[in-house]
Amino acid sequence: MNKEEIQRALKQFGFDEKWLEFGLLSEDFLLKLQEQSAQEQSAQDLTLRDVSEHYRYKAFKNALDSRTMLNDEFIKNYVALAQVDNCSYMARSALIGLI
Repeated sequence: MNKEEIQRALKQFGFDEKWLEFGLLSEDFLLKLQEQSAQEQSAQDLTLRDVSEHYRYKAFKNALDSRTMLNDEFIKNYVALAQVDNCSYMARSALIGLI
């Protein structure tokens, strides 16, 4: 993905740029979300804005599941991303995942 495609995908799913800065979201996972979204939207009459928090939640889960140990920096960054997310209910669920 080039820089423009990455920015467009971040915006499409409502990701803050800090996801990439903190290393909690990879370009590969972002591409995977785009593919999944395209499949789901063609199968259903949904617009992405109706469900973008579901994709961000998957990214939170992926960030947790892809690590065997959580260090202080990861936890600090994870919490910071949850705090800036525009869906407080999803962000709260993501934070519960840390427990």
